[in-house]
Amino acid sequence: MPNKDGYTACKEIRRWEKKHGYRRHPIIALSANVLGDVYAKCVEAGFNSYVTKPVEFKELSFTLTNFLDPANPSKPPDLMKHKK
Repeated sequence: MPNKDGYTACKEIRRWEKKHGYRRHPIIALSANVLGDVYAKCVEAGFNSYVTKPVEFKELSFTLTNFLDPANPSKPPDLMKHKK
């Protein structure tokens, strides 16, 4: 995206969902940057999960399965939370 980054795009999607009464959709961040601040930025932006690059197929598959086949389909997907 030439004019915005993924954090901005995610924030805009979350605002749009809320404004129009749409259920939260899963948004997974993919980043080659593994620094601690990236995780915090993902939490603040409203991502549901985070996968580092290079992407490992098993990790991505596990992450996607949690959203595509949730234990409780009527519940919106959980957002990322700050690490304690």
